[in-house]
Amino acid sequence: TAGLISWSWKVSAQQDFDWLLCEVDGQEVAGISTKSGVWQTQVVQVPTGANVRWVYRKDASGSAGEDAGYLADVAFSSFTADQSFSQWAQTHGVTDPQQRMPKSGMQAMFGWLGGFRVDGDAIPDIIVTQGRLTYRYPVSKTADGTQQILYSPDMNSWSTRRISQRIVSEDADRVVIEVTAPTGTKGFFKVIGGGDKTSLGMVSVQGGTLPQSSELAGTVVATFQIGRTEVTWAEWQEVRDWAVANGYTDLAGIGSGSGPDHPVHSVSWYDAVKWGNAKSEKEGLVPAYRASGATYRTGDFGYNGTLEVTMDSRANGYRLPTEAEWEWAARGGSTDGGFTYSGSNVLDEVAWYWNNSSDGTKTVSTKAANELGLHDMSGNVWEWCQDIAAYGYYPRRRGGSAGSVDDVCAVSHRGFSYYPDGRITSIGFRVARNAD
Repeated sequence: TAGLISWSWKVSAQQDFDWLLCEVDGQEVAGISTKSGVWQTQVVQVPTGANVRWVYRKDASGSAGEDAGYLADVAFSSFTADQSFSQWAQTHGVTDPQQRMPKSGMQAMFGWLGGFRVDGDAIPDIIVTQGRLTYRYPVSKTADGTQQILYSPDMNSWSTRRISQRIVSEDADRVVIEVTAPTGTKGFFKVIGGGDKTSLGMVSVQGGTLPQSSELAGTVVATFQIGRTEVTWAEWQEVRDWAVANGYTDLAGIGSGSGPDHPVHSVSWYDAVKWGNAKSEKEGLVPAYRASGATYRTGDFGYNGTLEVTMDSRANGYRLPTEAEWEWAARGGSTDGGFTYSGSNVLDEVAWYWNNSSDGTKTVSTKAANELGLHDMSGNVWEWCQDIAAYGYYPRRRGGSAGSVDDVCAVSHRGFSYYPDGRITSIGFRVARNAD
């Protein structure tokens, strides 16, 4: 019969990682892992006639294991007929553990600290162990997209600040990540998923040397990360609103976009680097840009012939790509196919430009990606780069826009804008980061 079933279990000891997984009609729908000899409870809702079974696993693999951790006791309660989970949860004061899978199909199980949903819902309060919160979750090696875990002491402010992560187990398909954070009395984790076309997912680019066909031939590029897409209007607004409330007052009302999934435009070079600093602070990273010895949050500089905003090359926060990084990534990095445009010799395959976008920008990622999985590095909007072209304050821009002619969209074309404070409808940006 349809209804709810709950189970509790405990282990007598644990050396590595013990899971009790629930399968409904052959698919893992929930699981509990425990770290101490105390009872843990989980609840699932099952349809009529479902075949339900429980599987005990060590680590992230399917093996039984031979270490000190083992299953001690399992207790099942009867089905609760004619009651929805929301009714049961309200009665028992728990959060719905029915997990949702990301578009990639990656299975994100529940940990001993409670359930989570990969689309961002928070898990319940976490009991403190020796002054720290600890949570483990598996990440697929083969699924598309990304997962990122965030921490909050109050369910209001979310970031990666104070979080440390390490790999505690690995097999051919998955790695198990343990994340910890110091806390006072309680705290919360949530996992956010990426991988769809509007995600600010980062791609790791192995370093190398730009070829002879480049004006920057011979320039060595170190390994770095770059945004899979241009920053979208929705992403810009989310960070901008946080930024304005946290000291980045210049960004109030700045930017524009033709739709939430279109690239942001009408942002100056200064706007872009402030936004990168704000995103870094929001996620607990070290901001990359400084001005007058402090984190760059307000003010425009550079009219005295020197760009006074400096970049900390050691910071792990978001920044603009250097011109060499941008071109190396647009060419496909070490997998460079020698294409004129980013990913193809046929511009229509990879770019929105003058011949196919008379009405302006388009949704990101709707054209084919290049060899690295990067979209729109030719066309859609020009992209600000870190480098200054001339006279100390003319920033570089690369890639062409929805209004650009063919040659301008080539990976080798170098452009620049006259003023770093200019907000132009054809210029946006994508972010970069140093390698982890």
